[in-house]
Amino acid sequence: MASNSQKRLHPPVLVDEHIHPGVRQALALHMRVTDASTTWKFRGKDEREYIQELYLSNTAFATSDRIFVNEILHAGTKHGGIIYVPNKLASHDLEVFAEVAGIFISAWYLRARYEFRGCTLYPTKEGLHLIKPKQDSELVFSWLELFHDRDDQII
Repeated sequence: MASNSQKRLHPPVLVDEHIHPGVRQALALHMRVTDASTTWKFRGKDEREYIQELYLSNTAFATSDRIFVNEILHAGTKHGGIIYVPNKLASHDLEVFAEVAGIFISAWYLRARYEFRGCTLYPTKEGLHLIKPKQDSELVFSWLELFHDRDDQII
């Protein structure tokens, strides 16, 4: 587990109450995780009530609410970054996605603290997709990269 000083290097993420526990654990490997359901500031509130606050604090939001994500994207609402976690995936797939997402977001955060702001990250059968503000979706990581045999492998 990372020390407090190391944790400050990790980007913050607020996890919606309906997110699978394995996703929370996988994100916590690379991000500072706060649970919406256990924090007085967010508990029992609709995410639309605090999405602006997350933007101001540069905090990403992990949610499985597809309707909410689509509303935010179509309205152009400012946000600290969204990680869309579809509940229909198997537990293992959710955890792999969350860990890869955590790695990507942490890398962007180290490069430029506000790089993920306004972006939406989500999985598809091809891999990890990113929607940047006012841009189309792009594949940023292929699942095949996790399992592809490489010529440079020793074993």
